[in-house]
Amino acid sequence: MPRLVGGALRLASCALLFSLVPSAPTAAQELGVMMVRASSPNPELPDPQGIGLFAQFEARSGFGFRMMYVRTSNDTDKPGIVCQVYSPRIDCDTEGVATSAGVGSFRAEATRVLPLGDRLRVDVSAGATFNSLDVTATGVSGRPADTAVPSSGNLGALATVGLAITPLPALPLTLRAMGSLHWIKFNGCESQDDPTSGYDPFCGTDRFRELQIGLTYRVPRR
Repeated sequence: MPRLVGGALRLASCALLFSLVPSAPTAAQELGVMMVRASSPNPELPDPQGIGLFAQFEARSGFGFRMMYVRTSNDTDKPGIVCQVYSPRIDCDTEGVATSAGVGSFRAEATRVLPLGDRLRVDVSAGATFNSLDVTATGVSGRPADTAVPSSGNLGALATVGLAITPLPALPLTLRAMGSLHWIKFNGCESQDDPTSGYDPFCGTDRFRELQIGLTYRVPRR
């Protein structure tokens, strides 16, 4: 519950920030909400899903930028190591472990929009991300499991191809679908010099395949 409340507060803060961005005289704005599903080879984030807030700013030239905040989470159950004491490790056993991982991702991308008529647009974009990770891993005994977690933010890179359809030109509502490749470099590695180092699933770079579908409000050009 605290994670859900925290994520809701971050989403609300981003919505307020996006709403305060003034519109440029020669630009269009697009604000909306996206549902996000992803997959990755990370054992604790195999198929995360969640929600994102979307803001895109487009110049008349077709170039612009996009900002997003995405919050996804994943729950897994698998055998793991649970110890009475971890430094040094004492009284360790293998037991069932329930792990809940959540990723909050701030994203900024440069975009190029390609109109295909009055109702259809394609855009391509690429940019950088800043990602925070929170994890809880608890064994059936109720004790914390042996899982290394990054202690700070994790940087990433993003490439996206999107399709936007305006069903009714008289209404400023757009249906959006975007596919992304998102690379996150996690820094939750155990010490290589410590022979008793434990489980570190958030160590190194993982690639996430994402599908984002949502509805946006398009502010008309001035």
